[in-house]
Amino acid sequence: MDRFVAEDMQQQRTGASASSNAAAIAAPAPVQLDPLREFTSMLYAISSSVNEAAVPAAMEVLRSRLATGDELLTALGEELESFFGRSEAAKRSLPVPGPTAMNRADMLIAIDDDETAGKKGLPLFVCATDSVGQVLDVVLSVYVRRGRLPEPGEVLFATSLTSMEEIELLFRRWLAASAYGRSGMVFCLADLHVLSYTQQCGLVDRLRSLLSGGVSEAATLLLVSGRPQQVVLNQLSRHSVDLPPLQSSELKSACAVAFATHVGATEAVSSCINGGGKSHRIMREVAERQAAGEQVLYARVPVRESTTPAALVALLAASSERCRSADASASLAVHVDIGHIIPAACNTMLFVTLLPLLLLSFHQIFCLFS
Repeated sequence: MDRFVAEDMQQQRTGASASSNAAAIAAPAPVQLDPLREFTSMLYAISSSVNEAAVPAAMEVLRSRLATGDELLTALGEELESFFGRSEAAKRSLPVPGPTAMNRADMLIAIDDDETAGKKGLPLFVCATDSVGQVLDVVLSVYVRRGRLPEPGEVLFATSLTSMEEIELLFRRWLAASAYGRSGMVFCLADLHVLSYTQQCGLVDRLRSLLSGGVSEAATLLLVSGRPQQVVLNQLSRHSVDLPPLQSSELKSACAVAFATHVGATEAVSSCINGGGKSHRIMREVAERQAAGEQVLYARVPVRESTTPAALVALLAASSERCRSADASASLAVHVDIGHIIPAACNTMLFVTLLPLLLLSFHQIFCLFS
């Protein structure tokens, strides 16, 4: 029986005694969040490039508007539009695939229905991958071909918890993209096969309803399924496109540049057996840096079968705040400890967490794979 199951059983057996002694154990002090830092983090969930010097003034304007009785969503939306403006969206560059790379181009090109009348073709595409595990490769390949990383809000991976509101927000960003300097974006809804029959029917109905307003300011929308014969694929079959991924070597090279340039120093440590010394290897490297006089703090973030992207982000944020409260000037080495029973969507979860978002809190990230 593996260590984690044994620990869970031990906790269950000692639950009664633990609860009786709970009053004698002091609860950990709550983490005090910095409002300015939290507001700045929210802005990075909108764009990977933020003028941090202008954030305090924008926050004060928003605070004063709310104090005078302005409705929250209205005030927030207007201030965000004022802060970011309608200039061209930020872009985090990557090297494009070389001329010898296989599948270095794709067919995500909208053709105008009638050039003389100026009628824009519908920039909507759907595709099904050869397997569920290939969805991530296909999505990442779309952006690597364009020499950049996906921006926050550009990609949505569907899960069993995905709501129609989240999907509609993605559609609305797609339809109004040109008005906000995002005409070159490729908005992507991936893992369609996870959605239920009812959800997929609702998705198609909502999409058709939104399209009635026109697509003159739309960017490109891509819907990706890991399985064929889905409602969305059948209903939108006229927009189907073949979209093979880039080779694994090309994607690895792109990820190496992405982490080194846009995310932070990253290292993956793997082993073919449990107890092979992976955690020891990571902690030793952190200890050696500390012994050399480098200001580095260590934080461990576990990833288990039940971990969701939201939970992972919350754990990362909590680790950052704890370490900053201890030493705000120190770098943070985050040990992402992935258990030997790897979650089915672990690759997707790390992609969603580390690539579209710019985690400014972390100067050094170590990933542990079993």
